[in-house]
Amino acid sequence: MIRIAILYICTGQYKVFWNDFYESFQAQFLPKCQKKYFVFTDQGDLCHKENVHIVYIPHQEWPYNTLMRFEFFLKEKKELESFDFIYFFNANMKCNRIINEQEILPDIEKGEKLIVAIHPLYKNTKSRHCPFERNPNSKAYIPYKQECKYIMGSLNGGEAKAYLSLIAELAYDTKLDLERGIIARVHDESYLNAFVTKQSPDTVRYLSPSYVYPMDLSPNYPAYISMLDKRDFFDVFEFKKCRRRSFLIRAFNKIKRYLYEDIAYLILWMKVR
Repeated sequence: MIRIAILYICTGQYKVFWNDFYESFQAQFLPKCQKKYFVFTDQGDLCHKENVHIVYIPHQEWPYNTLMRFEFFLKEKKELESFDFIYFFNANMKCNRIINEQEILPDIEKGEKLIVAIHPLYKNTKSRHCPFERNPNSKAYIPYKQECKYIMGSLNGGEAKAYLSLIAELAYDTKLDLERGIIARVHDESYLNAFVTKQSPDTVRYLSPSYVYPMDLSPNYPAYISMLDKRDFFDVFEFKKCRRRSFLIRAFNKIKRYLYEDIAYLILWMKVR
């Protein structure tokens, strides 16, 4: 039987998502496979199921509880090596239908090693307008001239050896940036995107946004795996210790950023010409 390791982080208020996550994934995610959940949490009594392994981590202020995820995962490297495939899922995800092996496991015979998901907000966005890390001093740097798909950090996985290699490299990159006072633009997601762009295209399978369906936006496509709206469960802005900007300020900043990115891209194009 295929052995699957599922990585899951829930500290602080994120514990409210655990029961829905576990029940839905246990019933519908790869039901013919043997699954073990590695739950990284500050809640010692979160669960006592036989196939759930609790790994204690202290709750950290935003963004470190998500930024440092790859370092957390390395704590369990030795045990993870015994699995066939490893997957990470965000805390607020819920599996809505049967997900079978053919659709979500990499096809090893075709050379696939990793699985990632296209970000719902940027599935039709030009690469230069996606929130890649643009600081050339960062290990997550992706230049404006590089055309690539923007993936979401909420779901990723693959063949165990390849995924453990990903974890080790991104833990190192994150630590190196922090030592130099750099926090990537979208934290762990930025490092994941940078890593994927360096891989051979035939080794990575891109899942559609149906596998990371945002419930707060309710887009017009199927929801195979949903991302529950965190705002229905707790005050996200209080959790992140930040203040929600008004719609006008957010719109103005987005327009300003798009103009800057278009100008930067034009300058690069002119240099190449």
